[in-house]
Amino acid sequence: MNKALKPIFLTAVLIFILNLVAKTQPDFQQEVNHTIEVKLDVNTKALTGQIETEYINNSPNSLDYIYYHLWPNAYKNNETEFAKQQLAYGKTDFYFASDEQKGYIDSLNFTVNGIPAEIKNSPEGIDVILLILPETFLPGDTIKIKTPFYVKLPEVFSRMGYDENTFCITQWYPKPAVYDKNGWHPMNYLDMGEFYSEFGSFDVQITLPDDYIVAATGNLKSKKELQRMEDYAEICRKSKYPDNLPPYGDAKKEKTIRYVEKNVHDFAWFTSKDFAIGRENVKLEGNDKTVFCWTFYNKKHSGLWKDAINYVKQSVSFFSSEIGDYPYANCTAVDGPLNAGGGMEYPTITVVSASSASSLENVIMHETGHNWFYGMLASNERADPWIDEGFTSFYESKYNDRYHPGTGLLEQLTYIKGTNSTLQEIPGRYIRELSWLYLVKENQAQSSALRSEEMSAGNYVIMAYNKPVSVLYAVEKYLGEDTFRSIMKDFFQTYKFRHIYSQTFAEFFKSKTDNSVTDKYFNELLIDNKIPDYKIAGRRGDSILIKNNRGAAIPLFLYIGDSLVIDDGFTGRKEFLLPAKTDVTIDRDFYSPDYNRNNNYYRPGFLTQNSPVKIKIGNLIDNPEIREFPLIPVIAFNTSDGWMPGIMFYSTPFPKKKFEYQIVPMYGTRSGDIAGLTNMSFYIHPPKSAVREYELFAKAAVFGTDSTYSRIKIAYGVKMKLRTNPVERQESTITLRQVTATNAYSGKLMNFQCVESSYADFRKINPWSFKINAEAGKGFVKAWAEIKQTITYSEKLKGLTIRLFAGKFLYNAPVYYGNYNFRLSGNLGSQDYLYDNLFAGRYENIGKHPELFWSHQFLRNDGGFTLWTPHGQSDNWLAAINFDSSTPLPFLDAYINLGACPSVNGSTFAYYYYEAGLKIKIWDDFLCVYFPIKGSETIWETSNNFYTDNYFQKIRFTLSLDKINLLNYREKPYLLF
Repeated sequence: MNKALKPIFLTAVLIFILNLVAKTQPDFQQEVNHTIEVKLDVNTKALTGQIETEYINNSPNSLDYIYYHLWPNAYKNNETEFAKQQLAYGKTDFYFASDEQKGYIDSLNFTVNGIPAEIKNSPEGIDVILLILPETFLPGDTIKIKTPFYVKLPEVFSRMGYDENTFCITQWYPKPAVYDKNGWHPMNYLDMGEFYSEFGSFDVQITLPDDYIVAATGNLKSKKELQRMEDYAEICRKSKYPDNLPPYGDAKKEKTIRYVEKNVHDFAWFTSKDFAIGRENVKLEGNDKTVFCWTFYNKKHSGLWKDAINYVKQSVSFFSSEIGDYPYANCTAVDGPLNAGGGMEYPTITVVSASSASSLENVIMHETGHNWFYGMLASNERADPWIDEGFTSFYESKYNDRYHPGTGLLEQLTYIKGTNSTLQEIPGRYIRELSWLYLVKENQAQSSALRSEEMSAGNYVIMAYNKPVSVLYAVEKYLGEDTFRSIMKDFFQTYKFRHIYSQTFAEFFKSKTDNSVTDKYFNELLIDNKIPDYKIAGRRGDSILIKNNRGAAIPLFLYIGDSLVIDDGFTGRKEFLLPAKTDVTIDRDFYSPDYNRNNNYYRPGFLTQNSPVKIKIGNLIDNPEIREFPLIPVIAFNTSDGWMPGIMFYSTPFPKKKFEYQIVPMYGTRSGDIAGLTNMSFYIHPPKSAVREYELFAKAAVFGTDSTYSRIKIAYGVKMKLRTNPVERQESTITLRQVTATNAYSGKLMNFQCVESSYADFRKINPWSFKINAEAGKGFVKAWAEIKQTITYSEKLKGLTIRLFAGKFLYNAPVYYGNYNFRLSGNLGSQDYLYDNLFAGRYENIGKHPELFWSHQFLRNDGGFTLWTPHGQSDNWLAAINFDSSTPLPFLDAYINLGACPSVNGSTFAYYYYEAGLKIKIWDDFLCVYFPIKGSETIWETSNNFYTDNYFQKIRFTLSLDKINLLNYREKPYLLF
């Protein structure tokens, strides 16, 4: 071996051995017990405190350092991982916050067993440090770690901070990272991505103004304060107007109160002088244990929170009956300002931000459920978010099954009761599967087993919360509800107050059922991300043939008539005995996730083999039990055809289909002719490819003109959507197409070949994009590029958008075949020779008839000038730069445009142009009106002398009707907001 390589080889071997040893270590769990004294200054919005942590080393290893979380430092500046994630997911409030609005933790001075200890920076960032121990920490030993600390509280940008008179004190103290059989788990604070902490006990003394009411983890041991809270709860209960109750306490005094709790891994507290209190008890079923239930809510939300105490009680009872008894004395829900979802759980307490009664019940119940999954069954929420969120969401769905039975899909979507639709016949839980199908059919689904920071925001919500619900319903259906409940209760008793891992569930279920079928659910669907799809392939003699269409060999639920046959799962094909004239359905009750439910039905008889056909008006979501023929009345307008009533026949957009269509026949009331359009797309999703999706498309349109011929367009081609970073808001495409279109001057059909490559980064701060196009037709070849960059000013001001354009003709025939020039002032409708854009007055020419309203619609492309001019046309080259700046008025922008090009007669001499003006954004970029103020003498005077009678005829507008097609936003809904 080369001597230079020998040290590298030995190091690699050592790392391999250490990793192997770590993975084979027996389970152990460290114990940390905290004693904290803290004071809240409500004026300076700061905490001053001291913490003593008793750390018991239950591991088989000696430790020389301990990772510590200093999570308040996540709010210190824009370079933290929290700040970066906020931007990645489109949240800008923290980015633009002042230093005064941000927060941090400092004044640390660690001692270990009374000996000063050094701290070192961690590569993870400023919210994680290394505490270097003065002496080696041996297995079985106990040390005491002390430090003072000071926390400057931020405004509530995520979970911690203040909002007016309310304080959310979460992730607020120096906190040891978890050390388990897999090693250390230091992690940055994130907005999307939760926590992993060591179990232990807390003894916390809080000093604050007397008129501030505290809700906290655990048990209030200050008897005087507890009596005050119970008395105040009774006052709130009896008050007809709790929103008018005065503050409860003396603002001039301070109080110190004490909370304690054991067998928890975090401590959170919330305080406000605007709180009202609700308090009732609930007795757990089957024993004598009583749990004290509390709600703390802002008085101005009294109407919304009037039933909240019942939701807490009902949730404690439900989860206790389904999983295991709630072991703590208190369970609390707090109304708080939260900017990280609708609710957030902490041991024995949850904070909720809800705007409706239905969402309030749902969030309280969900977050209360986290006392079991995360609180007592403590998974690593950052590494395996599907465990705590998936199981809690599953029981959330079962809670609704019990307390709100019969909730159909449409009611689940709209929260409107009594809706009359076939979608109401589908169980509301199907919404979870639909969300998963949304990602799968966009080829954007990530594995549920990824770390939260590796997921896109959509994948985090869907693959961690929703997909596991469908999977767990299938597991429950396979095992039977009673068996499933028994296993989960055994699981809870075995693992409560312990850390659990992703493999724990599969191993436990396997041990309890004596088979490995449930492994398929956990491993194939959640970890390996396989796609289930059983299909009824037809009848063969006296058998029905079932095909596994996608590969995930999970159990099959087959209804033959009303008899349920459960098969443990298979690949390929399998036959099942079928009595004569019997209906067959796969997973009739929507329990198991399924890629395509439309192939789940067999009904013997003529033309009814799959499902009945029904006409549906305005449907957006498939009902897989029937074959739908959706349609919707439409009306359109252009100056050639007049008003055009018609009907759109279409494929429902959710879930996305492999083949989709829109066919829109219309009648022109002015032209007296048939008009309309059709779009058809076929989607291909190659696995593990740089291309996420191929869209093979064909489009056709026919409309009237102001001449004797019709305007016809036929286009076909392929659009390739490339894979981009799933966490970022990015889009990258390559489009190749053939277009046949009517020439606006001759009426003849002309052929064009077009190629476009584009990339866009839709980040909230400084977004940018580029496009490169090439186009060829009879007599010409040209290419151009466009780059846009926005320099963001502030949270309210969009910023300065700079657009660069450069175009060049690569070939021009000596014979004239059409006007395909670059234009300084963009295209009129008649100059949009590919008919890629919608114009109401396509053939109204502003140069000839500026008095006509629709002649002022234009496409702001090419040079991007807004003042129409016959100058600045080129069949050689054109370059331009456009500056659009937002102003303090949200509807008003200012713009400056600069451009250059040679004349159209072939001269190489460049002419330079400029203009400036104001843009009114009536509807953002959908409808904008441009008011030129100043321009180059050539174009301004030509305008005055040649085609305008007054200033108002210089005003033009853009109307981007193509942007109202919601299908354009189906895979990137964030662009709608």
